[in-house]
Amino acid sequence: MGIGSDSRTVKFNEPSIAAAKGIAALRSSDTVCFGGVVRKAQSIARGSECFRGLSGAGSESTLPVEDKKNQGGSTPAVRKDAVKAQEEALKIEGVGPSAICEIKFLKDDIALKVFCELVSGLTAGGQVFLRAYSCDQPDVVRVLLDSSNRSVRVSLICDQGQTGGRTKAQLQCLKQLQASGVRVKLCRGKSVQAAYKNDNRNVSVGSGLRGLHHAKTGLVIRPEKADMILSSCNYTTSSRAYREAGVWITANRQDSVIEDWITAWEELWEQGSSIEDFEGASASSKAGKPRAVEQ
Repeated sequence: MGIGSDSRTVKFNEPSIAAAKGIAALRSSDTVCFGGVVRKAQSIARGSECFRGLSGAGSESTLPVEDKKNQGGSTPAVRKDAVKAQEEALKIEGVGPSAICEIKFLKDDIALKVFCELVSGLTAGGQVFLRAYSCDQPDVVRVLLDSSNRSVRVSLICDQGQTGGRTKAQLQCLKQLQASGVRVKLCRGKSVQAAYKNDNRNVSVGSGLRGLHHAKTGLVIRPEKADMILSSCNYTTSSRAYREAGVWITANRQDSVIEDWITAWEELWEQGSSIEDFEGASASSKAGKPRAVEQ
């Protein structure tokens, strides 16, 4: 099965951009019914970073901010301040502009298959980052081992609780991966008590209770491009029986969506604990001598 054979691609091609420009030329005030459509078309036609990347062709064509021809006032000028206000309204804290090359939908366990094929295709010098809640699926473990043995840099973050026995084969798999050269860290989530407090919910929760490292996402880096897998699917055998959904994003290596992913990874990596520290803390706890694991 080829990569993405069961996926669906979403793109904005040149005809789509051209159609958007035609609609965008209308005045949104001309009709109540189509006002929203016109405004959306204007957003696409302006060639904003998001939609320009989705065109798949890196189109630089934009809708003029000022209509220089403005013949007889028949087409009102688009005010720069109005455009700026609209762009500011669309900004979300912590989210930067992106020029995504391609997005594909991944059904059920296709995320695992795509991830394995992408990793298998890497040569020496490539990089693999995997964030998993749980990880014991044989194909995933095998491709990570093989990649590490051929000088691909492989790094893995898993949930600490799942490694503590909830996913039975996980600790053994992680030790095997680490022995082959894979970098491994174990992480937890944030304060559960703080989460309920921030939502103004009066629930009795212990101050030391932490959430999970619940991400299921991988990043495969090639010289010029990077592939990001985001899915609800765990990297486990049991997850292959579940109904899941995800996306596969291919972008330029220097694109902000890739840089933001790596930044989040680095922050989490610094908070994580090694397998050795985790096992030491677990042994001390069982012996009745609590030992803090750095998080």
